[in-house]
Amino acid sequence: MTNGTNLNREVVRMGKIFMNRRKPFIFFSLVVLSIAALSLSDGNAAQSNSNRSFSNLDAIRIADYTTFSRITLEISNKNFSCTLVPLTKKPPVLMVKLNGVQAGDFGKEYRKDTEAFEKITFSTDADSNLVLTVPLSENVDIEGVFFHVWTDIVTIDLPLKVSNHKFVPDIEQIKKHKDPKEPGSSRKKVIVIDPGHGGLDPGAIGKHHVTVKDRLLEKDLALDVARRLANYLNKDSKYLAFLTRYDDYLPAPFGAKGANRSEYIKESLYYRVQLAKEYCGDILVSIHLNSWWNQSVRGFEIIYFGDQYADAYAADEENPDIKALRAIADIDQKDSFIISSIIKDRILSDSKQLATSIVEEIKNVPGVQLRPRPIYPNRLIVTKQFLMPSVLVELGYLSNKYDHANVKKPETRQKMAASIYKAVDKFFFNPADIPLVAVSSKQQQVTPDPLPSIDRSRPLSTSLPAEHTVRSGETLTRIADRYGVTVNQIRNLNRRQIKRGITIYPGQKLQLPSTIQIQDKDDSNTVSPVAKKNIPSSGNTINYTVQKNDTLEKIAIDFDMSVDEIKSLNGKKSHLIYPGEELKVTPGREVVSARSMQYKVQRGDTLGKIAERFNVSLSRLKQANGLHSNLINVGQILRIP
Repeated sequence: MTNGTNLNREVVRMGKIFMNRRKPFIFFSLVVLSIAALSLSDGNAAQSNSNRSFSNLDAIRIADYTTFSRITLEISNKNFSCTLVPLTKKPPVLMVKLNGVQAGDFGKEYRKDTEAFEKITFSTDADSNLVLTVPLSENVDIEGVFFHVWTDIVTIDLPLKVSNHKFVPDIEQIKKHKDPKEPGSSRKKVIVIDPGHGGLDPGAIGKHHVTVKDRLLEKDLALDVARRLANYLNKDSKYLAFLTRYDDYLPAPFGAKGANRSEYIKESLYYRVQLAKEYCGDILVSIHLNSWWNQSVRGFEIIYFGDQYADAYAADEENPDIKALRAIADIDQKDSFIISSIIKDRILSDSKQLATSIVEEIKNVPGVQLRPRPIYPNRLIVTKQFLMPSVLVELGYLSNKYDHANVKKPETRQKMAASIYKAVDKFFFNPADIPLVAVSSKQQQVTPDPLPSIDRSRPLSTSLPAEHTVRSGETLTRIADRYGVTVNQIRNLNRRQIKRGITIYPGQKLQLPSTIQIQDKDDSNTVSPVAKKNIPSSGNTINYTVQKNDTLEKIAIDFDMSVDEIKSLNGKKSHLIYPGEELKVTPGREVVSARSMQYKVQRGDTLGKIAERFNVSLSRLKQANGLHSNLINVGQILRIP
């Protein structure tokens, strides 16, 4: 095109000369030649473009957040480059040039009603490269526009001058609902629902479709169930329900950047948890579907953050949740492990109870079958936090034809959402109706007496009741885990009532140890520690070799000592320890007798009873023996850590 234009200009210049010499015929001939040359040049350019390999613009994702909107452009392959044309300010217009990219099926215009713009128009430059023009609203702060090119994606973040509250109200308004000051007003529960995957991450893909259009995608089904669940909750005056995404996009923070799609997806996982915290959530429910190579595998299951992973997370001094709790309580770092231990145990206990409540409700939905082990712990990003109970729900297997056919029905998804709503309501307002253990509808159900009722209408408290009435099916380990104390603490306060050190019975009243009380800032700004155990010391200092995943807190509990005692005995100024390190400890007599032992499982033993007998936590006993469940066999040899 450029060569043809220059030639045309030269012909015009020469034509003027010839005209001045009165040679019109020659001028006409030159014009014809110039047009022919121009056509030849255009043809060569067209032929050159036709030989180029262009990528297609596969998808445009628009995400509206409270403080910004995002445009995500997905390209079919990596052979492209991108340029952001300098923005014009009046009116504000954004232009993006995609070199080596064509519009594909998008035509000339893409419309989307957002806070930042209403439409995107498509055009091409002289080399057939795609140019996107986006007239921006006056609410966009064009000085703060963030632009990033990934491997095969382009993200453009448009910051807003005035916040967008189309989906989520102002955070201060949420806080008012959570802690009302006006007489007669009631506190609302904030339920954060996370529809899994989204946008360029489809999640599990159904395997039982006739055409591509009939194919089921996990991201679509999860969003559909999440919307239905939010509708149930928001119609109930007791709740406020928010989603981590409201459309087909992958939620990620403003200014997210990285190299490829996998990094973008990981950013999204962390951002979902961040959103739940920003929304002041009381619980987080993440909704997913499963897939497996073995298409006979099917069933509903639910995942929570397990004890075996939570201890190390709680012991991390850089843990943002612990820092947040420390700031709220206004306590020193040295005492934060006490707070984190109590909060951790309460959050994990509530997460398991929420999971049990959901299983008990959803197993009644027609067509839903539970997995053999419907509730199990795992270390997932979306559940790994201590600020609210959280669970990840797997509604079924898209790889299985029965689950696929069932979840494909809108009425099934509606009933699933209704069941989760009922389970959430029971969790908050009728926890006594939730059994200790969820069982399959095909099993004969023997439901133990329910747990004591917890008032979840109030924030978490670090104070405990003075006593606990034992219910049917409870053990000392379960009671200790429930209140964030140790078995030894309860045993020492109830030596006369607890026979043989482990036996309890329904109706028995047990004294509970006093716990930390967070004092007013006008007092000493200190925290009174958990009542120290009264097991007499053996008086002997022994060496202990730090094991993998050990923390000072876990070692202190095992040896009946405080963390400060261990630090003082070993001249330590921080909580840092490493595997193989030798620590001096002064254990209680009962601990000395049980340490480094092997035990042969007897008839009638359970893992919980063995843990109580040797004064170790259930999770630590399982970890020491590589157990993933509570199942043990008569004659099995267990190592007592």
